[in-house]
Amino acid sequence: MLLQELFNGIVIGSSYTLLALGFTLVWGMIRLINFAQIGLYTLGAYVALLLMPSLERLFPTSGWLSFLIALLLSGLLAGLAGVAVALIAWWPIRHAPVISILVSSLAVFLMIESLIEVLVSPLPMVVKPPIQNQSFSIIGTHISSLQMVILVISVILTFALYEFIKYAKTGRAIRAVASNTNSAVVLGINTTFTVVLVFGIAAALAGIAGVLVSNAYGVASFTMGEIIGLKGFTAAVLGGMGNLWGAVVGGFALGILESLATFFMPSQWTPVVAFAVLILVLAFRPTGILPSRSADRA
Repeated sequence: MLLQELFNGIVIGSSYTLLALGFTLVWGMIRLINFAQIGLYTLGAYVALLLMPSLERLFPTSGWLSFLIALLLSGLLAGLAGVAVALIAWWPIRHAPVISILVSSLAVFLMIESLIEVLVSPLPMVVKPPIQNQSFSIIGTHISSLQMVILVISVILTFALYEFIKYAKTGRAIRAVASNTNSAVVLGINTTFTVVLVFGIAAALAGIAGVLVSNAYGVASFTMGEIIGLKGFTAAVLGGMGNLWGAVVGGFALGILESLATFFMPSQWTPVVAFAVLILVLAFRPTGILPSRSADRA
């Protein structure tokens, strides 16, 4: 049972990692906690939910293809929404006090929640994964195919993001702006475009995480991002805001910690554990497990 909880923690931690990467990307660029990420996480889940019936009619014999197309389209639309957030809620007030930009991102999150409640449904909606969820056992641990899909996709996206940030020309521009905006301007880097792009990437990661988690739990609601989104933020703080690998470490550490907590106490206590971790980290190690360094910021 302990191994089972450990694996469950790794799986849920992988979804926290995607959210934490989004938070840490935006923080590394403009030192902003972008709460709009939470709303975009929910948006991604609902886009996939609404697209799936049409995709299943188009590809009746391939649930995997329907799922992957829904995942990609949800990430793309969430990414475009993230670009819109940057252009509407950040760029016009980019020189305002940080608290104003923070409130603006929070307003976007609440607006997305309200729009989903009014336009789609105020009630939770059942999510039926289009792929057959088979299970198999490894050293006494039961692993479902859906869990493996979530873990594999999260790991692939994490490494793809790292490779992009480290080696791509645009990725190097992101690192330059994160390290020193003024020097990036001198080098001819379009800092506004770079920041807007980062908003889009972070939003795409959040949207994909929303699809994965909603399929894992089999339900979506307009408030689904509130707890999970804050846990993603907690993971980013735990790992070290502004550090990509810190977000990875924080996401998996929080997922494993929560899962192991359910082994010793009722599951209702898991949010308490997550936010207790946030308080302790902020109190005793506010820089996180892997403090941000200029070379690793993004």
